[in-house]
Amino acid sequence: MLRGAKALASLNNRTYDDLLPMLAANGLQNELHCKGALSVYETERAFQADAGTWDLRRLHGITCDDLSGDQAREMEPALGPIVRRAVATPQWSHVSDPRTLHSALLTSLRQRGLTVIRGSAVGLTPTESAVTVDTSDAGPLAAEDVVIAAGAWSGFLAATIGDRVLLESERGYNTTIAAPGIQLGREIIFAERQFVATPLSCGLRIGGAAEFGGLDAKPNFKRSNALVSLARRYFPDLVETHGTMWSGHRPATPDSLPVIGRSSRNRRVIHAFGHGHLGLTQAATTGRLVADLIDGATPVVDLLPFSVDRF
Repeated sequence: MLRGAKALASLNNRTYDDLLPMLAANGLQNELHCKGALSVYETERAFQADAGTWDLRRLHGITCDDLSGDQAREMEPALGPIVRRAVATPQWSHVSDPRTLHSALLTSLRQRGLTVIRGSAVGLTPTESAVTVDTSDAGPLAAEDVVIAAGAWSGFLAATIGDRVLLESERGYNTTIAAPGIQLGREIIFAERQFVATPLSCGLRIGGAAEFGGLDAKPNFKRSNALVSLARRYFPDLVETHGTMWSGHRPATPDSLPVIGRSSRNRRVIHAFGHGHLGLTQAATTGRLVADLIDGATPVVDLLPFSVDRF
């Protein structure tokens, strides 16, 4: 656990170093809101049970301030009396809207010369001087370097060059309520229930859950409804109507560490997937590491803990 925490910290501690310049370079600096987060607890017992986890985070440089329920409500008046304790993490941030950020970043990169070819990748075929990406609808695409960054589908592509990856889909659910009837200044994490509420430009997003059903299972949106009902326990004035539900596949590994680095089977293939719940947090740093590998530079983070060979 300590080894894994140290490895995660090596990535997470670089988040702002890599993310802020990237956003600024693309005119997107206003999309990030450094407002902190609040993890709330219904009982003193649950709060005390998590003390070791918070101490481990403090050990790795994360500021964690213990609060009473009243102090939590001073910060976020929408919280109801069910909240007895809380922990504030002022270094936490959230974006205005992940979809908007992605679209704006893609537009900016295209304007700067990026060429995008869309297709369904089904495998990789190495040759002497390149790697060909085989697709079902865009023909073969040859490149000197290929980055596998296909989220929960990455394991299938890695297997086509002989890499064994322990990767599973961890499906999550959320509901975005355009007019929730409450206002939040920061993300709220419901520690005992393992879900979150995030204020976005498009509304209040309530999400969480961890469903291991594979990539082909149909979504069960009863989970989305259950999360909204739970949120009402914490936010008495929450208006639950007119929510938009969504589900997606998180790429999860057994040790909660992503897979980043060159394949030992073919050095022209670079892995960059498996970030679980921390995809947005670690995206810019992962991109920096991939760029270092392609440029032949020494990566700014030790990549050994993230090697595909650990499986």
